[in-house]
Amino acid sequence: MEKSNTNRGAGISVFLSLTLVVILALLGTMVEVGRGKVCQVHGRRTLRSAADSLLTEYNLPLFQEYHLFFLEDVGKPLEKSIAEYAADTLEPGSIFPVRTDLFDLALTDLAVEGKTYAGDQDCKALKRQIASYMKRIIAADAFK
Repeated sequence: MEKSNTNRGAGISVFLSLTLVVILALLGTMVEVGRGKVCQVHGRRTLRSAADSLLTEYNLPLFQEYHLFFLEDVGKPLEKSIAEYAADTLEPGSIFPVRTDLFDLALTDLAVEGKTYAGDQDCKALKRQIASYMKRIIAADAFK
């Protein structure tokens, strides 16, 4: 009696199937890691853009007179202003509800560190900045 060779092809099919599953799992993992990195970069850029947008609330008379960027205090914390500027980018469904959110980001905690108010310590920061500006103006006038 002769043995049939039908079992050999089945062994290779199972091996190739398992190999394909491992390759697909590896590709899926790589795509997910890449999506995570893109989410991190997108979140950082959004917060940087929101913080830069906060600078549009500067005090115009101080800028015109002394070329100083001091933010207006309108009774709203800086954190809340930044969160409002970043809200549409982080949560795109807030304006266009039909839009698909690919990143699924959310702003859970925001803190502004190292902020100094113009009136802190007897207006020390404001006086220092104005004196520095005036020195530059005097030096520029002396060179003319």
